[in-house]
Amino acid sequence: MESVPLNLAYLGAVLKNNGFFVRGYNLNVEPFRAADFAQYDLIGVSVVTATFPKALKFIAEVKKINPDVFTVVGGPHPTSCPEDCLSHPVVDAVLVQEAEYPLLNLVRTLSGGQKDLRAVPNLVYRSGGSIIRNPVRPPLTNLDELPFPDKEIFDTSFYDSNQKAFGDIIASR
Repeated sequence: MESVPLNLAYLGAVLKNNGFFVRGYNLNVEPFRAADFAQYDLIGVSVVTATFPKALKFIAEVKKINPDVFTVVGGPHPTSCPEDCLSHPVVDAVLVQEAEYPLLNLVRTLSGGQKDLRAVPNLVYRSGGSIIRNPVRPPLTNLDELPFPDKEIFDTSFYDSNQKAFGDIIASR
C-alpha cells in the first residue's frame, strides 16, 4: 500500500503554515502531465539515487514548457552528491540535509524577487560557472518545532481509502 510521502508532507506543512500555496505530488502514484506543473514558480523534488533519473525527466519536461521555473532537488541522493545533481542543467539548486526551514528561506527569497541566494542555508547552486555551497544550518534539536505533516496537500484519491486507519512513523532523522 502506497502512502502519502511524509517527508514532503512535512515540507509542505512548513510552507503552507507560512502562507505559501503548496501542491504535493507523488510521481510513483499520480499520473504526470508537465503542463500541470509549468504554472508554478518553484518545483522541489525529493529523490533517492534510484529515482533521480525519473526526477530529471520530470523536471526537463516541465522546463520545456516553462524554462523559468526554479527547480530544486533534495533528499538522500542530492545530499550525498550535490555537484553531480547540478551537472544536469535542468536542476537549478540542491538542498542538502534537513530542508524544512531552508526551503522556506529559499521560497521567501525567490518570492520576494531576490536572486541572491547566499543567505539560504543548506543550498548548493551554480553562479557564474561556479558551484556555491552555502553554510549548513545545524540540525533541529527539537523536532516539535515542526508542524504536523500536511497530507491534504496531496490528492488523496490516489491512495488507499483505508490509509486513515494507519499511522506513519519516521524512526530516524
